[in-house]
Amino acid sequence: MSISPKNEASQNNTAKRRDYISWDEYFMGIAMLSAMRSKDPNSQVGACIVRDNKILSLGYNGMPIGCDDDIMPWGREGNELETKYMYVCHSELNAILNAGKDLHGSTMYVTLFPCNECAKAIIQSGIKRIVYLDDKYRDANNNVAARHMFKITGVETKKYEPSARNIAEPVIITAGLKTATKIRSTTMKIHHTALGVCDTYEVVTEPPLGYIIWNIGDNAPEGYLPFCRLKFMQPFEGGREIDSDTLKAMKCDGAREILAATGLGVETSAEMKKFIKKHERNPRKSWECERMRAAIPYLEKIGM
Repeated sequence: MSISPKNEASQNNTAKRRDYISWDEYFMGIAMLSAMRSKDPNSQVGACIVRDNKILSLGYNGMPIGCDDDIMPWGREGNELETKYMYVCHSELNAILNAGKDLHGSTMYVTLFPCNECAKAIIQSGIKRIVYLDDKYRDANNNVAARHMFKITGVETKKYEPSARNIAEPVIITAGLKTATKIRSTTMKIHHTALGVCDTYEVVTEPPLGYIIWNIGDNAPEGYLPFCRLKFMQPFEGGREIDSDTLKAMKCDGAREILAATGLGVETSAEMKKFIKKHERNPRKSWECERMRAAIPYLEKIGM
């Protein structure tokens, strides 16, 4: 029996794999893994510096060497000297300081767009390209300033776009519309019989970077907070399309309360507190304020 070259290769494993990850996936994955070393209970950020596809340095946000993680403050509110902001070194700065070598012409992969202070260090070190995963503080002054400095110094910035690749081998379980049972695996399917559709979620243990809460109300898996990415967003009502290949779900206390509150157009505890402060004396907004007050403790618990 004759065997075609293609079949012979597949039987003898002589051809290389075609589904290997890209360099961008590889280096961003390492940056994300580095972020998991952070002790910060609210924000974990990782950075990976690369040149000619070789890793030069890694970093994550944390306290300076010699400052005890168990003694230093990690809070975000209150007296400024009693918050983390006066002490924490960002992942980008740590990666630059950890390098101990020339970084001119290199690329930094980072899970969160750099602030203005990190931008200064990036520019001074000669890094010429930034690949970032999340940009949730895009409109903050320090990010606007960072972009301005990058632009005038010729530092390229690129948004990392995750593929739909499912690296972990999934074990699928099935659940009904409101009867999602305990998840034993990395993936679950939810059959919405009333809608006639089936959604597949990757189960995660913390809010994924670069995702938004997918507010689908009673169609959400019971006890889980669903997340998604958008295919696009247009400046008009209804001008957004969900990327159904990016669905994630996190088991979460108060998921129902969070979905009820985020359906009002705000997604973080900080945004809700601002809304309440602005509208708490307005009787027409009492219903919205009540929902947000119920959701805030649960959002703070998961660092949102």
